[in-house]
Amino acid sequence: MSYRRLLTGTHVDVSKKATKNTKSDNYSDPTETMPDSPPPKCKSIHSINEFPCKACKILDSWWSKFKHTVDDLLMRSNVHSCERGQNKNGTRHKGEPSASCKDNIWGKCKARFPRPTFLKSIIDDTGAITMKKLEPWLNTFTPLITYLFRCNTDVTSLSSGTAIKAVVIYVSDYITKTTLKTHTVFDSIRSVFHKNSEMIGGTLPMQEKAHHVMTKIVNLLSAKAEMGSPMICMYLLGNPDYYTSHMFVPFFWQSFVIQVRQDFDADEQEVQKITLIKKKGKIVELSPVYDYIYCSPDLEDVCLYDWVQHFQCKKVKNSRSENCPTTETNELVDVNCDVSFESVTEIDDTRKTQNTFCFTEKHSLHDSHASHLISNYEKRVPNFIGANLPRCDQGDREYYCCTMLTLFKPWRRVMT
Repeated sequence: MSYRRLLTGTHVDVSKKATKNTKSDNYSDPTETMPDSPPPKCKSIHSINEFPCKACKILDSWWSKFKHTVDDLLMRSNVHSCERGQNKNGTRHKGEPSASCKDNIWGKCKARFPRPTFLKSIIDDTGAITMKKLEPWLNTFTPLITYLFRCNTDVTSLSSGTAIKAVVIYVSDYITKTTLKTHTVFDSIRSVFHKNSEMIGGTLPMQEKAHHVMTKIVNLLSAKAEMGSPMICMYLLGNPDYYTSHMFVPFFWQSFVIQVRQDFDADEQEVQKITLIKKKGKIVELSPVYDYIYCSPDLEDVCLYDWVQHFQCKKVKNSRSENCPTTETNELVDVNCDVSFESVTEIDDTRKTQNTFCFTEKHSLHDSHASHLISNYEKRVPNFIGANLPRCDQGDREYYCCTMLTLFKPWRRVMT
């Protein structure tokens, strides 16, 4: 549930209380403390005239503290001020060079504050819902989220189709966020030099000036790119920017189906994309299709879907054209694998330990690359890229059957 008013009073009243509480010796900043868990609910049934029990008093006290804490957090983080960081004459405070929300040709707040207020919730003639709002400088919030997160939160009341569309666009914009345009980067750099001209021409050492200017430029660019400090720290620490339980492997399935159809009918020619490389003075072609067709005979019972999920083509260290890598000196680059492939049968002990399967001699890279069994293949999911997979209940039935056989029936060359 989203709120548009403070819980314990008006903006002026809560502001006075917050200022008074900060001077108390027992006061602690709510943004620097953890939330207190609620006490257990009283299970007794009281009559109207019966005095509340001890458990009820403790719970009422916690709710009272909850409301005051939420209001304190809102006053610190959710209440907007267009004059924040400015002096009375309009100049910026020292150490706060960031642009004001009114730094535009119209001189109006970019966040559209103050917002219109409404004494009660109403539904107009068009069916639009207008929720009760008593604070013009406060955005909507949820008390529970504010109490738990203890920071500024952006909660939107989805009371109309327009609001829902706005949230979808807002979230999509964050997901598909692109890099800054070149003119935006240069404009940000120019604004930093313009606002810090006194420091640049001051008496500070050149190294210190450069350090300050670069810091301000980086801070402004990160703000323009809408990147928070936690995300930037994650990049600097070398941590990933997303976490998933599974890995999705790109799988261009159509090229395999094309190969099978061409083997069935030599007259049928379809366009395929291949990679050309120069090796030992010769031009050779590479394709993931060839990796499967010319894989080790030990994997002849592995279907295409399992092969994409379980195996990956890797370059071999100290490779020799006359031998497939079976010794400790012939290991895969950056590989540490200790599992065996249960679907593969009749493989010698060395191969099982190494999980390396060389290509046949028909493969153009048989002397330098090999198929390697991925250690955590259970969490690899083939990601079908290209056209939509054919359906069994509509469309070309023959093409559907060919596709399913290609994916789940082991094959190398259809006619052999």
